[in-house]
Amino acid sequence: MKKIFLLLVLIIPMSAMAQAKFGLKGGLNLAKIHVSASSGGTSANVSSDNLTSFTAGLFLSSMINDKFGIQPELLYSGQGGSSSGSDLKLDYILLPVMLKFYAAENVTLQAGPQLGILMGANSGGQNIKDSMNSIDFDLNFGIGVELSGGTELGFRYVLGLANIVKDTGTGMSGVSITTTNQVMQFTVGFKLSK
Repeated sequence: MKKIFLLLVLIIPMSAMAQAKFGLKGGLNLAKIHVSASSGGTSANVSSDNLTSFTAGLFLSSMINDKFGIQPELLYSGQGGSSSGSDLKLDYILLPVMLKFYAAENVTLQAGPQLGILMGANSGGQNIKDSMNSIDFDLNFGIGVELSGGTELGFRYVLGLANIVKDTGTGMSGVSITTTNQVMQFTVGFKLSK
């Protein structure tokens, strides 16, 4: 499944590059860590408090037809979570590929896969990158409003699918723990080519 996901992230954008519009985007992240534990038929879920950070990067936007477009991106994203005054800070390079449906002339509904590459991990002032998985997989859902002059306002929800912490074992037989990213992104984008 990971190979198919990676193939989609890398190949789908190639089909829409002929008339792509290049742009820059940046904005605010509200990130949290979600932990799910299960054993037998019971499960428990807990999420951290929001960690405020930022995202910034590049995008290529291209129309497939009158109603659909595709937008691959290359972003830096500060993620993680906060709990009891201690922050887990995760630095990712993200490669989302968003399919855009034009619900109205200037309003898009967006969804697509995302590959994340972990660049750094810090908790309580200590480097913990070695205890984290280097690759993350997510699904993104969002909405965009295109304004005059090539400006776009966007909201995106990032739903983590992959366990971001390396499996070190819980010491408890039959207990499974999954830790994932969850991020709300508020962005402003600027198309540099018309």
